[in-house]
Amino acid sequence: MKRFALVLAVAGALMPAVATAQQADCTYRPTVEEGKTWWYHGIRYVDAQSPRLQENFGVRIGESTTIDGVDWHPCSLVAADNLSEMLDPVIAYVREADKKVYFKPAGHELNFDNPAYTAILEENYLEWNVPYSDEVPAEGILIYDWNLNPGETIELYDSGVMTLNSVDYATSCGIERKVQNFSKDSQPAYSAAEGIGFAYNDWDSFFFWLQKDQITSIMQRWTLQFIAVCNADGEMVWKFSDEVTNPWEYDGIEDVTADETCSWNYSDGTFTIPSDGTLAIFDTAGNEVTRIKVAAGTPVALPVSAGIYVLELKTATGTQHGKIMR
Repeated sequence: MKRFALVLAVAGALMPAVATAQQADCTYRPTVEEGKTWWYHGIRYVDAQSPRLQENFGVRIGESTTIDGVDWHPCSLVAADNLSEMLDPVIAYVREADKKVYFKPAGHELNFDNPAYTAILEENYLEWNVPYSDEVPAEGILIYDWNLNPGETIELYDSGVMTLNSVDYATSCGIERKVQNFSKDSQPAYSAAEGIGFAYNDWDSFFFWLQKDQITSIMQRWTLQFIAVCNADGEMVWKFSDEVTNPWEYDGIEDVTADETCSWNYSDGTFTIPSDGTLAIFDTAGNEVTRIKVAAGTPVALPVSAGIYVLELKTATGTQHGKIMR
């Protein structure tokens, strides 16, 4: 069974398209802004022989509305072929106050004319212990607190207490942002970019609800790939790759092929190369997970758990990069 997908690129092109640095000061970038759109690429593999299904779509923040005396902004889907229309039904509500972002569910019956949207939301949102509206306090559920300092904590619904380990700074699309790095029980948990949300994790989530675990196989269900964020004018303010130009036209992850400098063969989760080389595996934050020697002609199963990784293969004839989703 085919369990990986991979796309080839120039060096570093599939790492998050940011430059990181330690900064003493950084302009605050709010998360909740009317007209702001998060773009995602949905992928579904039926079986190893069938073509994959793909859907590009956005999640856009709408005009403020009052619910039980509290002002909320609705979040609605936007189709890639109709950028001006926000689709019904509303999928969630968000609001921001004092650099804190809150979430409120819009319901558990999210049905769309496009059945792919219905399935994507069910498998990447509603399945992950989303509470019912009557279980949520009027002020909503806290999902981000951009005021936190290292050592302080945030308690996420159904995820427990997270400790802010460190703060980095990253630049994408010419905009510098704070990046919070959290842990739980002394283990790395997730990272979030100010004004963007969950952006540096081994698997992608909707910005308003953290998917707490990665599925064990991408077969027979929809998975998400976070592409970019655009402001109300349609200008990108964050993107995961320098190759992204129009996120609603993003082609997604392709199957493995060879480039001109170094080739590899892929079959059933293993790689084979024609000459000796070194394979480095990185997570989506750019941290090296492992580095292994690969012998010519010997099939190698990647020694990583479920998640999204960037590969760097070096041989005597060149270097090749790619991204896998396991």
